[in-house]
This record gives sequence, structure tokens and C-alpha cells, in this order.
Amino acid sequence: MKNFFILYLFFAMNIIASCSAPESLSPFNEIQDENLSIEGIWHFNGKYNESIKLLNKSLSQFMGDRINNSNIYSTSQNRSIKKISKYNAHLFIRTAEIIKITHNKFSLFIDFNRSIVEEYNHNRVEKINIGEASAFRSSGWKGMTYHIETLDDNGLKVTELFSLSDDGNTLNRKIIYRNAKQEEFIIMQSFSKKPSYLNS
Repeated sequence: MKNFFILYLFFAMNIIASCSAPESLSPFNEIQDENLSIEGIWHFNGKYNESIKLLNKSLSQFMGDRINNSNIYSTSQNRSIKKISKYNAHLFIRTAEIIKITHNKFSLFIDFNRSIVEEYNHNRVEKINIGEASAFRSSGWKGMTYHIETLDDNGLKVTELFSLSDDGNTLNRKIIYRNAKQEEFIIMQSFSKKPSYLNS
């Protein structure tokens, strides 16, 4: 009976430890397929402004933020950060009506409406900052999909997944917001590729 109690206590302590341990990110260590590329100029499919207004409202309810009419996804480098909720990770997620993607063996770059370029370094975990807000980011290839994970100290994790349609003409972006309660809010976006002869 004593041995059983000790064994039970050991498992209970391990369960408590695993539940209380903060989540951390791991680097993506896969090598990009040489034939795989998501480079190009991509145009948002649908009514962009209406879509962003709806997303702002829905996401603010999920986050517990009072965002009012401000744009979570602002591409301005000088956007003010009004920290109303305890979370930070969502502040680092951007989108735009037109995005330009380039990448090499070390990094992926996304130009959002020619306003700001974000650099995502492969196979490493980095600390990122906007003003006083900070989070950790890990990015890289996993199979045919490019992953970007952003995690803050309060348990909000945002996962972005970029993948191509079979014909290569559509870029699909899935954004998964997951809070400390393990609740999820998912956004799906798609972009059409601008013909190469129109690129500038």
C-alpha cells in the first residue's frame, strides 16, 4: 500500500509539473525542398477592408481587447501599441491587401503593401519586440508548408501556415490564435498571384 501511494504521488507531481511548465517554442529544422517556392506578389481574395473590420471585431472579443476601430494588422512602423489585454503575440501578426514574398535558404521576407518588410529566420527561436511588447518567434519549413509561430509569456500562441494550391496560383494562409485556456480562433485567408509580367 505504501509503495502504491508513493507511485501515485510521483505521477501526481509529474502531472502538476507538466501542467504548470510554461510552453516554449522549438526551431524548425527541416531543409526547404529546392523545387518549393511561395515567392511572388500576392493579392488578397475578397473585400479586404470589410474582412479586416470583421476580423478586428471578432478577434478583439476573443482576446479580451478593446480595440475599437483600430487595426490589429496595421502595417505602419510607427503604429502605437495600446496594451489593453495581457497578451502580446497578436501584436506581431500583420497582413495587407498586397504582399510580396521572397525567400532564401536562411530567411523568408514578407513585404506588406510596401510599408514594412518582416524577416522570418529559419530554424531558430528569436525574441522579438515592438516597443515594450515582446514575444518569441520560430519559423521554417515543415513539409510543403511554411510555419511561423509566435508565443508570448502569458500563453498566447499564434501559428501562421502558408501553403500553395495545387496549381501554384493561390497562396493559402491559416492563422491560429490559441490562448492560455487552449481556446482557438482560426482565420483563413487566400491570395492570388499577380502575373510575373506585371510585377514591379
